[in-house]
Amino acid sequence: MAMRADDLIDRRRLRRKLTFWRVTAFVILAAALIAFSAWIYGDDFTGQAIDHIAKVKIEGTITEDEELIKRLEKPVVAEVGTLAASAGYMIASAADHIVARKTSIVGSIGVLIQYPDVSGLMDKLGIKLEEVKSSPLKAAPSPFKPTNDDERAMVRKLILDSYDWFVGIVAERRKMTREQAQALADGSIFTGRQALANHLVDAVGGEPEAINWLATKGVDSKLKVVEWKNTEGHGLLFSRSMTKAVANALGLPDAGGDIIHELGADRLFLDGLVSVWHP
Repeated sequence: MAMRADDLIDRRRLRRKLTFWRVTAFVILAAALIAFSAWIYGDDFTGQAIDHIAKVKIEGTITEDEELIKRLEKPVVAEVGTLAASAGYMIASAADHIVARKTSIVGSIGVLIQYPDVSGLMDKLGIKLEEVKSSPLKAAPSPFKPTNDDERAMVRKLILDSYDWFVGIVAERRKMTREQAQALADGSIFTGRQALANHLVDAVGGEPEAINWLATKGVDSKLKVVEWKNTEGHGLLFSRSMTKAVANALGLPDAGGDIIHELGADRLFLDGLVSVWHP
């Protein structure tokens, strides 16, 4: 029994030493990578403030980003790639200038709410819904029962008010009369060329045309274009998922990645300002 206890103590000591040397090796490797990257990329990597044209891609699910909004104080040009429709076009219209490719899809100015009605399926499966609520319109419309006239009227009021706001935004930002904006706000989509003819965009082209427009606003067109990335999810070395993977590779527990973040390693790199807005 005494030998077993000694063996356990020795094993624990070895494990602690092994963990220590693994962490030490990781720190040395990280330092080497930082030094090498700084040597290769210079100021672009170390996060020092240098003049450049920043580009941020807006795609997928659009959510509020206060930090990003604060950065959009310089001249901003929106470069439409494949699609800038509905909320995508609303975002693009906030830019000072919009450039779209000839075959880009632009428009779909309008508001839509869709919800399923699975009440028929519930009947077939023998499922019944019971509810107690404070008023008839609470939690309406519901996918679990057919929508009545009062519920549809409520949703329509919501839609029309949001639509009125959307049309006002387009009229204001695109320098149109409300009647002109409303004529385009029937939900139609347009190609980039059609959007140009309808004054929904300012030019046809891509990144070179966007940069050329920035040059008219005092931005040196020879500046390097640097893509902005959120360090929380896309940091080069110390994104949360990357540090967890490294921690696992070093034999550390899953919390090892969070420990690295708590030590501030993920804040070693800073991103530049946003100048090119790409919906």
